[in-house]
Amino acid sequence: MSEQLEVLQIGPAKSEGDLMDSIIYNTNEIQKLTAIMVKLTQLLLEEKVSYDEFANISLKYDNKLSSSLELRELYNKRIQEDATVNLRELETVLENKELLIVRKNIGDMHEDEYEIKLTALNWDINKMHNSAEYLKKCLNLIKTLPNQIDSSDASYINELSKDEYKTIKKTKLSTECKKRLIKNINAISKILS
Repeated sequence: MSEQLEVLQIGPAKSEGDLMDSIIYNTNEIQKLTAIMVKLTQLLLEEKVSYDEFANISLKYDNKLSSSLELRELYNKRIQEDATVNLRELETVLENKELLIVRKNIGDMHEDEYEIKLTALNWDINKMHNSAEYLKKCLNLIKTLPNQIDSSDASYINELSKDEYKTIKKTKLSTECKKRLIKNINAISKILS
């Protein structure tokens, strides 16, 4: 997860694809780990794997899934924050443009100076619009996660959720292992709803 968190710590993406590529990777990772969690849980409940084997195997995947889900939330939060900052900056630039136009209209500015400043402000506005579109695309990628989860896996998770985990609670898994499994089922179920 530390490699994934670097993307969040470097500030603005080095290139437009960096953040988007990271979100796609994260989405694929959650999809893969969800499928593994579902398959392991099915094997456990069908008694095709022992409790000890399940506990040993699932620990690795539970932690990865939890980390991937947390990272998804961090991406979502970062995008929301970046969009808010971008909007504030855009509002300021638009106000500056209005002020510039007024100053030109009242004769407080020469035409050459006006053209230079207007060009710069228009460039800033265009840059901020592009940034807003990019952030919107990134947010849409995050929102597509429920569609990326295999429908049979999603159905199984919903079944377990509706069952209020009675089946899992009845198993002879350790309390800690049950908690991890239920936590991840809850997290995936929340995303799917």
